[in-house]
Amino acid sequence: MKIKGKPTNVSKEYVRSWASASACVLSHHGYHVDQDTLVVSLRKIVNGNEDVHGLTYRDENKIELKKSLNSAEMSIAILHEMIHRATSPDGFGENTDEKCTSTLNSRLHGDVGAIAQILIDGTYRRAAHFAHTKISYRTDDDHYDTAEDSCEGCKDKYHV
Repeated sequence: MKIKGKPTNVSKEYVRSWASASACVLSHHGYHVDQDTLVVSLRKIVNGNEDVHGLTYRDENKIELKKSLNSAEMSIAILHEMIHRATSPDGFGENTDEKCTSTLNSRLHGDVGAIAQILIDGTYRRAAHFAHTKISYRTDDDHYDTAEDSCEGCKDKYHV
């Protein structure tokens, strides 16, 4: 994912986290967004209109967002445009696209927000883990770290 521009009322980490969390939830249900090539463009005015919060360019794998949105508006706009992106090229059908997208946004927003918050909160801690792992564990005797065997909180409510 490439983020172009700088938001004025939220961080780039916030934008990246919401876009990643949106893609995660959508993909889990079979609606995929290619995050490797996704471009999130933050602009002063979207499509020449100050009232527009976001726009999707389906053929370019790009979403455009108004950079001055506050955190609530930004989260809604990101998820809304990611739903458009994931349901392209056909959307939800003639004369239903915005209604279906906004309704789905309202239903998914809480779950996407929970994932986004985890991503936001741990951004630099996880980055430090990656950096530390790359430089600290060089060895001639490659082996598994037994710390990975203590996974807690992994429950499957659907398996009897």
